[in-house]
Amino acid sequence: MKQLIVQGDDLGYSREINDGIFYTYENGILTTTSLMVNLLDDEKARYLNDSIGKLTNKSTLNKPELHLGIHLNLTFGTPLSPTWTQGEFTRPYRNDSEKQWKKQNWIAYFAQFKASEVETELRLQIEKALKFFDKIDHLDSHHFSASYEPVKSVYEKLAIEYKLAARPAAPLIENSISPDYSYSSNDVRYLRSKNISCADGYLLSYYHKQDASVYNFINDLEKTNSTSLEAMFHPAKGENADQWRAKDLQILVDPILMEYIRNNIQLITYKDLCI
Repeated sequence: MKQLIVQGDDLGYSREINDGIFYTYENGILTTTSLMVNLLDDEKARYLNDSIGKLTNKSTLNKPELHLGIHLNLTFGTPLSPTWTQGEFTRPYRNDSEKQWKKQNWIAYFAQFKASEVETELRLQIEKALKFFDKIDHLDSHHFSASYEPVKSVYEKLAIEYKLAARPAAPLIENSISPDYSYSSNDVRYLRSKNISCADGYLLSYYHKQDASVYNFINDLEKTNSTSLEAMFHPAKGENADQWRAKDLQILVDPILMEYIRNNIQLITYKDLCI
């Protein structure tokens, strides 16, 4: 059977997102999430870890306990490093719809930072996650910022040092007008050449999409030749949840999808991957 990691990004961003991630683990196919630790004070970190420990699998699917990645973040919120050059993280051209998702602008934006300052900040985020949370098994990055230098090299270095699996680079598609990301199988081979575990394939196309459906997802699972796969989602639950995030939640708990998974897919986490 194909192995599938189903991830909900952005734990810690908001109550709606936290609730959506917990709900889709307990009642759907979600198997892992990733933490935005720079958004958490110590009290919130302890609360989230306690909440994760109390989750139960009500889905009737055979799947592991919820595992966590560290959603390394340089584009939203407050830095943990007191020496970071900005008081608040941002992303390039955040309020400019024409420029904010252009790949060349992201390359230029991250090039302004020194590798040493990037490493200091990301290391602080990893250490905080490891201090407060159990079941940490991988690294990934908010807005796939680890696709651009010098972040990419630091990201790989820290994955090796902390012995964590990692998502491969997935930069923005050239001249994208929305946040569309693309990875190459070459990036998977590259990480594995460095003894960094990752899945064989990645489904990233459900980010920020309101027209996605269960049938799209099942079709994508059917088409892939990958033995192991990660599917990235961003579920949220509540009146203030973004519509596209609420759509993700609906997909992840859909009975049709759950029945398909039960009969065709082994649900796993990054901890289950072998290089």
